[in-house]
Amino acid sequence: MNVAFPERLTLLWLLVPVLALLVYGLGRKRRLLTRLADERLLLQLAGPPGWRFEVVARVLVFMAISLLLFAFSGPRWCSGERLAKCESFDAAFVLDVSNSMRAQDVRPDRLTRAKRELVEVSRRVGRGRRSLVVFAGSAALQCPLTADQAVFETMLDIASPELVELQGTDLGGALRLAGKTLDSGKGRSSLQVIVMASDGEDHVGVGAAVAEELAVRGKNVFVIGVGGQKPVLVPAWSNVGEEPEPLLDAQGRAVMSRLDRDVLGNIASAGGGDFFMSTAEQQAARALAERLMSFDAGTRWVREPLCRVELMPFFVLPALFLLFAAKLMTRRRRTS
Repeated sequence: MNVAFPERLTLLWLLVPVLALLVYGLGRKRRLLTRLADERLLLQLAGPPGWRFEVVARVLVFMAISLLLFAFSGPRWCSGERLAKCESFDAAFVLDVSNSMRAQDVRPDRLTRAKRELVEVSRRVGRGRRSLVVFAGSAALQCPLTADQAVFETMLDIASPELVELQGTDLGGALRLAGKTLDSGKGRSSLQVIVMASDGEDHVGVGAAVAEELAVRGKNVFVIGVGGQKPVLVPAWSNVGEEPEPLLDAQGRAVMSRLDRDVLGNIASAGGGDFFMSTAEQQAARALAERLMSFDAGTRWVREPLCRVELMPFFVLPALFLLFAAKLMTRRRRTS
């Protein structure tokens, strides 16, 4: 037996606080009952307290939660093995969440368009692991390397300018963090790429230099430029169907923004990758995914299961039964 998502096994650490809460709740209940009335009076009014039922019920709840957490890791039964050629592929996706990404020269806005492009690239690439770095004036790791596409898409969906403390745009800092993310993953892949989506504003100006360093270390940088090349107003917020107020700078002037194709093109060229445009007329995801898949990815022969039987129902159903049994134990206590 093995699990489909071994990284989810870390959730079993939640059993420690769960056990502590169950024990604390039982002790607190006993203390409250002793404060409520004298023990003899309670025996006359409510009968024996039935602590044995309470303990058994809490043990059943603990066992049920344990089974559910383990089931979340995707247990499966494997019989037989075969040799298979497994491609090794890790991708770090880098998303610009600076205020200029609220601009609406592509619909509905640059940020939403960039998210859609990254999701589509990740889905088309398919097998492998992916991580997510969001950045503006500073960068933050939004999602570590994972093979779970659903988790990646969830973390990408909630990315917004509010997640980054410092506004502005530091392309170089974001690329550095993406490179560290790829290095930190267990079972390092032989093919590592970085995919950045941005409008190209760079207030620090070291993006191309960092991309060149990454290319030397075997991490090619691909860039998606999102937006139009004509300056447009940057709104203070971006809500569909509402007319937003313009974002103002320190002097009270409306902030304008445009796609800086030269900056992004230089980063892609220095990083050994390619530059793709995402505008109102064209999308970049399909062409970029085809380019990534054309890479001569390092491959290795591995043993993989010949037959897989999903065991999640065999853990979820007993867990539900235990919860139902725990409920019956507490009812028996009240009626006894």
